[in-house]
Amino acid sequence: MPQQKIKFSIGIRRRLVLIFLGFSVFVILSSFLFSRFWLMSYSDRVRSRFLEHSYDSLMFFFDASRTVLEGAAQVYSEDQRITGLLSAPDRAIFGNLTSSLKRRFELDGIAVLDDQGSIKLSDNTFLEDAHNLGLPKLVSSMGKTSGFWYSGDDKLWFFSSLPIQAAKSQDGRIGTLVLSFLLDDRFEKNISLKLGVKAEFFHYSSFSGKSPADVSRFPDTLLLTSWKELLYTQKAFLVKKDLKEGAEGYLFLDILVRDILGDPIGILRITDQDSYTLFPHRDILFLLWSVILFLAFSFIFMVKVLTRHITMPLVKLKTAIKEITDSGNLSGRLAAASEDEVGGLSLEFNNMLDTLEGMNKKINNTNEELTILYGDLLEQKRFTSEVLNLAPSIVLVLLPDGRIKYVNDAVEAVTGFKVEESLGRFWFDQFVPFSSRSQVKAVFDEILGGDIGPHRQKESCILTKDGRERLVLWNNSVLKSSEGNISAVLSVGQDITELKEMQAELLKKISDLERFYKVSMDREKAILHLKEQINELKAKCNILEDREKKAP
Repeated sequence: MPQQKIKFSIGIRRRLVLIFLGFSVFVILSSFLFSRFWLMSYSDRVRSRFLEHSYDSLMFFFDASRTVLEGAAQVYSEDQRITGLLSAPDRAIFGNLTSSLKRRFELDGIAVLDDQGSIKLSDNTFLEDAHNLGLPKLVSSMGKTSGFWYSGDDKLWFFSSLPIQAAKSQDGRIGTLVLSFLLDDRFEKNISLKLGVKAEFFHYSSFSGKSPADVSRFPDTLLLTSWKELLYTQKAFLVKKDLKEGAEGYLFLDILVRDILGDPIGILRITDQDSYTLFPHRDILFLLWSVILFLAFSFIFMVKVLTRHITMPLVKLKTAIKEITDSGNLSGRLAAASEDEVGGLSLEFNNMLDTLEGMNKKINNTNEELTILYGDLLEQKRFTSEVLNLAPSIVLVLLPDGRIKYVNDAVEAVTGFKVEESLGRFWFDQFVPFSSRSQVKAVFDEILGGDIGPHRQKESCILTKDGRERLVLWNNSVLKSSEGNISAVLSVGQDITELKEMQAELLKKISDLERFYKVSMDREKAILHLKEQINELKAKCNILEDREKKAP
């Protein structure tokens, strides 16, 4: 069937472009007018930018504080007084040192840890709190680090730690120096003075019902919403409005605070303290509702247009396609009712049906060939299984872990174990005597390692079901996967127990015959010697008789 060409008039795509172009012009124009009046009446955007700049300043403050703490930790971790305190703790020296550090860097806590993470000396630090058990060892194992920590006494700390190295040593860590300062009311007041905003920290327990904090200015639901958004969207900060009764409210910026482990511990909120009025002019409210109503009517009109020119033709097309696919009749074709994209889809679907019909014929032919081939393979498998089961020798396939993958019926004739009792069992545990198990397992491991040369033919004993031992001569080989790796060990074993017994009996008889032959040969030599002596005596007697006859 020849493929039909697609013709296009003013199609659905062009209609959509024209509809949305007119709609966009209206939305842009109305948005411009609305934004003009909005910006004239409110300064939310300005205040939002102000809060964002405050956030940047706050981050700069923390970066500067971290730099100061890390610099101080770097300098004092190399101080001989610190290294001396690890070997000989002295409260007087430590007190003078902490006073100097606190005055110089405005610190709130100093701690010296040994190489095991135990606190040697400390002055008002979060590491001493029972809530933070295990934290000193964690800080000691992390090496150089800086970050936040929320202690069990509802205090937020910012700290920096640095390893203390032994003198003239590159890796001789002997302890850790921890410097920290507390983000308390003093910190919040300092931020308020420097940035002109109010900074507050809310721990996650403040809005989880564990230990309620002073959140009278902001409802718990608003804190919880910020917490979830910051936690699951991984945003750096959120700018929000807190609406109050009387059409008043506040702009604020929430920052998710994480500790050194990366776990979220609370929200740091920066608040613009000036209130604002949501709708100060009735004309703005009237304009807003007018725009909303017009957009609603425009949306309804657009939906009707789309339903008539796009949705209904597509539904009809879908129904026709479903009828063809449900019936399974690939000879059916769709009627192209229009020359737009829907009609083009119908023609393309008809072309696809032509292709599928041809491919279906090829698949049917291929299925017939595969069925015949599969039958041949099954017949070959049955033939191979029958041949192996008729073989008098044991045919054994072992997996690398020692489990039996295949064994023929000869195993029952030799050992008494049926095939179904053997498959999946561990060969060395069920069939190999304990006395030779380690030696046979070592040979098996060498074969798996590729060293099969010395073990092509081996004799070993196996156990029968009644506990007797049978001697088997094994011929070993390996099976490899498509990647060339050894996947199993193939062994063909012949029971030579009776043969060995006959061979021993034959050797014994040969030995007896050899002894008998030797005894017989010795007796024959004695007889010959006796005969020679008798013959000599006879000769002497004859000589004497002759002399007697000749004598006068």
